[in-house]
Amino acid sequence: MRGLAAFLLLVVFFTPCYAGNNLIFYQVGERDVGVARTLKAYFEEKGFSVSVYQGETTIEKHVDRVKRINNERQAIFLAAQFVKSDKERVLVGLTPERGGAPGAAGRRGEMEDLFLALDQVPLKFAPESRRLADAVASSFQAKPVHLPLFPLLGVDMPAIFMRIEYKEETLNQTLFTLNDGLQKYFRRDKKNEK
Repeated sequence: MRGLAAFLLLVVFFTPCYAGNNLIFYQVGERDVGVARTLKAYFEEKGFSVSVYQGETTIEKHVDRVKRINNERQAIFLAAQFVKSDKERVLVGLTPERGGAPGAAGRRGEMEDLFLALDQVPLKFAPESRRLADAVASSFQAKPVHLPLFPLLGVDMPAIFMRIEYKEETLNQTLFTLNDGLQKYFRRDKKNEK
């Protein structure tokens, strides 16, 4: 419990200021070094700064890993499960927006954001996560779904989950389509900054 309390305090006091076209891939499921290398190489070639982590299966290890990830000050968090299959399917999920994002539109004060529960932290970025999910899902001609997602617990940046089933020979095309969705998201964000 002390570790969880310390994590929540760190999240609050060291909330990252995400910037640039930076990606965190949190590889869910079996570790696939080949996919991790391919992801990193492909997206770095496209101009992204990329970090790839293996997802954790226990809450204690997940909290430790996410604490370090939040301190990297990356732009977006993509929890991803890549599965070789004879079919091509994509599921894009995001955390339910229960009651809207804390701190959004002045509804909550900064002091209230200091004491967020682990599952409330992703809500700080609910609008951005929704735009990200919409951009990525539309590139795959899918619709995002709201799910309670363990890999997004405590993530303090825009975040989505993706389950991508792909044929081995079409992995590069799948990454091209994912990149298209990410480019849509970042272009729209740049327009919103002006």
